[in-house]
Order: sequence, then C-alpha cells, then structure tokens
Amino acid sequence: MASRDELHEQFAHCLLKGMTQADAYRQIYPKSRTWKPASVDNKASVLARSPGIQARVARLREPVVQAVREQVAYNLAQAMGEAERALELAERIGNPGAMVAAAQLRAKLNGLLVERKEVSVTQMGDMTPTDKQTLLDIAKAALEARKRQVQLPDHAVQDVEPKGAV
Repeated sequence: MASRDELHEQFAHCLLKGMTQADAYRQIYPKSRTWKPASVDNKASVLARSPGIQARVARLREPVVQAVREQVAYNLAQAMGEAERALELAERIGNPGAMVAAAQLRAKLNGLLVERKEVSVTQMGDMTPTDKQTLLDIAKAALEARKRQVQLPDHAVQDVEPKGAV
C-alpha cells in the first residue's frame, strides 16, 4: 500500500494532467468510487486546497510554464529578426513602401503601435421611447421645412424665340 506522501504525489500529478479534483481523488483512493459524489467532491476539494498539494502542483507546473515562456520569447525574437531583415532588404532595394511596412511590423511586435477603436454612446437621459420618437419627428419636420426654404431656382433652358426675330 502506498504511503500518504506517495498518494499525494499521485494526486498532484493527476491534477497536472488536467483531471478534475474528484476524478483525481477517485483515481488514488479507489474505495471512494462507491461514495456519493458530494462526499468525493468535498474530500477532493479539501485535499486540493492543502498547502502541500498546492505547492507540489506549482513545482510540477514550473517547467511547463518555463517552456511556454521560452517558446513565446523565441517566436517573438524570430519575428523581430525577420522584420529587421525585411527592413534591411527594403532599404537596399530602395522600396519606401516596404520599409514603412517593415518598420510598422517591428513597432507592433514591440507593442509601440496598438490599434484602437473608439466607441461613443450618446445617452438621452431619462427620455422614454415615445419622447425620443417625438424628438426625432420634430427634427425631421424641421429638416423638411429647411429644405423648402432653400429651394433653388430652376435654371432649365427654355425654348424661346428672341424678340424681333422675323
């Protein structure tokens, strides 16, 4: 039979593999498979919250987290190198458009250029939908009245005979 420390080590590894707390508990304590789900959930939760288990899971995760960090850093470094080579090539061949694009890429990779979208919302206070519709109707009527005031004269060519013509 495994010692308590060995069981806790197995529990930590099960959690690291992505198992739920309850499934990990059932895995290392087979007798719990016949228990009510609420009992297993309670025991598994208590065990998972214990400082020893939390510390062990953190230690087991560290190499994985470090590997992911290195992979991300490598990809960023590689992308920066490619952007710099593209900029150098654009300069050599004298292509200003490509130079700008490469410089923009480098700036984006370094977090210097960020696309921002501004959204503004106009609140109309405590107006009811009926009040808003009335206001819209008034605005439309005012616009129509303004259009009628600004009627342009008709400068169409008319077929007229000049005076004094024979």
